[in-house]
Amino acid sequence: MKSKITFLLLACLMFVGNLYSQFDAQHPDLRLCGSSPNYYLDVFNCTSNNFTLNNVYLTLTSPQGAPLTNSTCTIGNTQMVYVVLNYTSNGNNTPNNGRLFADLMIGTTLIPINAYLGDIPPGVGAKQIYGPFLWTCGQELSLAKMLVVWRSGGSNTQLVSYNCATYSTSQCELPVGTIISKPLAVQFIYKACRVGNNTTVNFTSTTNGGIAPYSFAWDFDNNGTVDSTVANPTFTYTTTLNTAKLKVTDTQGLTNTFSVVINSPTEIMLNAVPTHVSCQGGGTGSIDLTVSGGTPAYTYLWNNGATSQDISGLAAGTYTVTVTDNFTCQKTLQVIVNGGDSTNPIVTAPANMTIQGCNSAALASAGLPAFSASQTTISTAVFTQLGGSYLDASTILSITYQDSESGTCPKIVTRTFRVTDACNNVGTAVQTIRVEDTQPPVFVPFTASYTISCPAVPTFDAAKAIDSCDNFPVLTFVDVTTTGACAGTYSVTRTWTSIDACGNAATASQTIYVKDTVAPVIAPLPATSTISCPATPQFTQATATDACGSFFTLTSNDVTTPAACAGSYSITRRWIATDACGNISNASQTINVQDTTAPVITALPAPSTISCPATPGFTQAIATDACGSTFTLTSADITTPGACAGAYSVTRTWTATDACGNTSQASQIINVRDNTAPIIAALPAPSTISCSETPQFTQATATDACGSSFTLTSVDVTNPGACAGAFSITRTWTATDTCGNISTAFQTINVQDTTAPVIAWLPEPSTISCPATPVFAQATATDACGSLFTLTSADVTTPGACAGSYSVTRTWTATDACGNISHASQTINVQDTAAPVIAALPATSTISCPAAPQFTLATATDACGSSFTLTSNDVTTPGACAGSYSVIRTWTATDACGNISNASQTINVQDTTAPVIAALPATATISCPASPEFTQATATDACGSTFTLTSADVTTQGTCAGAYSITRTWTATDTCGNSSTASQT
Repeated sequence: MKSKITFLLLACLMFVGNLYSQFDAQHPDLRLCGSSPNYYLDVFNCTSNNFTLNNVYLTLTSPQGAPLTNSTCTIGNTQMVYVVLNYTSNGNNTPNNGRLFADLMIGTTLIPINAYLGDIPPGVGAKQIYGPFLWTCGQELSLAKMLVVWRSGGSNTQLVSYNCATYSTSQCELPVGTIISKPLAVQFIYKACRVGNNTTVNFTSTTNGGIAPYSFAWDFDNNGTVDSTVANPTFTYTTTLNTAKLKVTDTQGLTNTFSVVINSPTEIMLNAVPTHVSCQGGGTGSIDLTVSGGTPAYTYLWNNGATSQDISGLAAGTYTVTVTDNFTCQKTLQVIVNGGDSTNPIVTAPANMTIQGCNSAALASAGLPAFSASQTTISTAVFTQLGGSYLDASTILSITYQDSESGTCPKIVTRTFRVTDACNNVGTAVQTIRVEDTQPPVFVPFTASYTISCPAVPTFDAAKAIDSCDNFPVLTFVDVTTTGACAGTYSVTRTWTSIDACGNAATASQTIYVKDTVAPVIAPLPATSTISCPATPQFTQATATDACGSFFTLTSNDVTTPAACAGSYSITRRWIATDACGNISNASQTINVQDTTAPVITALPAPSTISCPATPGFTQAIATDACGSTFTLTSADITTPGACAGAYSVTRTWTATDACGNTSQASQIINVRDNTAPIIAALPAPSTISCSETPQFTQATATDACGSSFTLTSVDVTNPGACAGAFSITRTWTATDTCGNISTAFQTINVQDTTAPVIAWLPEPSTISCPATPVFAQATATDACGSLFTLTSADVTTPGACAGSYSVTRTWTATDACGNISHASQTINVQDTAAPVIAALPATSTISCPAAPQFTLATATDACGSSFTLTSNDVTTPGACAGSYSVIRTWTATDACGNISNASQTINVQDTTAPVIAALPATATISCPASPEFTQATATDACGSTFTLTSADVTTQGTCAGAYSITRTWTATDTCGNSSTASQT
């Protein structure tokens, strides 16, 4: 227990269950024993060596809980934990009344620890010293200024009070360092600096917990690969959206990770506007510096030692500033302050160049300043972009150029640049720009080649060339003919040449292929013909011609094909013409010999019409065959239904077929017609009903004399009565058979309206609370007779027992056009059940005595507008000592309907002011043998608390016996533990 404690617990104090930090007059902090500056370190020599502090750790349950050494936690998560110390009692006896004093620092909050340890049995043990409290993984804690004291013998009952003399100055321990066991918490911080598209990030691991040393695995772009294994690496990003991930493993093998989205700052940008020294020289220059980007705030360091953002009173010269942002990113800028100048600028013109073009107008097309025969001003930026430069001690006032030109192919432009500085010194430089036409003419696209067939001859496209510098380039051509594989096949290539005024030439060619792909043409032969036996076929002699004049042969062959029956056949003669290039054509002539004459049927009677129930009677057909062939004569009847069942037609078709299959047909048609309409049975006489009834018409029936099917339909015609809802309906029945024969009959029913509209169900009586206002359901109604009606409402309001309470009844009336009326009502009760709302009072606050609590005057509002009363009551609660107390003022708002609300404000009064010791005499010197006589100290307490006034003397030996000094230090401590000291020497 001799090492320094670094208590890097990943915790944040959110809640304290047991208070281990209580100090009062009966339980003082023994680390205040003794005198400044060492206090208890001068009092307790701690030589017993009876107690050794092994380590301090966190547990979830105290003190038996396991240390959280072999666990991990996630940054930001919270847990209820205890702080436990692990110790070894080195003696054979059991010390008692052990007590630990220490400072626990949680972030920036210091918590004094006064932990009662009780007895300390021999061997290894554990004691809870703080908790439970809610801590957040990732926050650092430290434990320092520790003092452990105990007593030997006597009772182990906790002392009611103790002081600096209660414990032996040797039976104690002064722990000055130990390693705290805690969960492994991985975290890191970073600083990012951006230059261009690159962001350089310096990572610093702030990982703690577990058991060090750690191994690190950095994944800078969160893609699953390890990019670095050092604790504090540096990485450069080229993109702006990145996530860095750190994986840490301790010596136990525990692993934990932490990821952070890297926010890439903008690059530090510097812009300086110098004010140059006048042409007469002196110290009148200044620099106005503008900074953006990076991470503010910025610091500045100029090469002349200045640390301000802007500097002034400068002589001509070069000044350099380095700007550092909050992340220590730096950017340097050099600024020139000119002045006192009588020297012409030294000017370097842009390099000589050659550009493509026809004339001086090509300069603008090439991105250069346009040709100008007069002085033309350009900006410094344009001049430097062109490649020009200048050197001058003053600010440049203007830059101009002037052009002259000569020659044709090429065109030479001489450009003279003139640079004038603020002191009217002028420097010049010349640039030569050679404008050359190196582009040949461009042919308008045409077809490179195509093929034609003889006897056509090649006809070439008319070539056209375009030149950007010559409107009329020279155009010539040459033709070359190449013989093909056979007569009539060849190709011709025409090559065009275009030359512009500067001698740039371009060529283009077109080739036309001529081929003999056309076979000889056989003159048309007679079409296929048919003759009747016994005639024999007679064929025409074929002839042919060749379009390309090639030699050809003409041959023929005959093919005879038997027909389906004797006396019928066909002969086809095929002619073949073949030329010298192998092109072949065919032509054929066919002559059919057939028995194609069918028997002839004698004419039958024309179509006729009869009326049912008569049936058709047909004539017997007869036939003859011109070739004398045998034939059969058959008949078939086809009945075609008419529009109705009694209307139809019958067609008898006679067919005569000879032995060669020649047939002929003849038909006779007899039509049967239905001309009689259906008869509707008698319907009831006119009748009268009420509108609540539905007209019930008698179903009509009908019969058809010919037994045809028929449709029976009805149409209703409504005639309005004296008022809406009173009417008559006449239903007319129509019987139509399928032949269109029609008959009608009708029945009339009169309807009267004597029924009022019916209003739909309205909601039952309901109750709402103000400030809500009644919202009634919209009434709806229906009229059984469908009459028009009006729907009106009237409201009646009845006051309640108190203001804000009332009821409203809305009555609806429905009246139809025939004067029939109905009513319906809905009632809504309004009650005031809302208490007044007291405006928010200040949060609990703390003041120091002798100040008295000053409460805010409460205000309230009532949502229903009721009147209300607002009263208050104060309750004072004494604190832990005289001069410390709290006062709670509770406000009560009560409205006229008895609704009540409360709100409170608490002010704590604390005594944090130590007694003030009256001024003591200044240091005095006496001569021995006189003895020092000290003045009795007095003190006062601003809060009126009681206090004790004690003194302690310290003697310091002088250079010889009889020479010494005595310092008496007075300590005033009030009952709230506030103390002050004063000394006299």
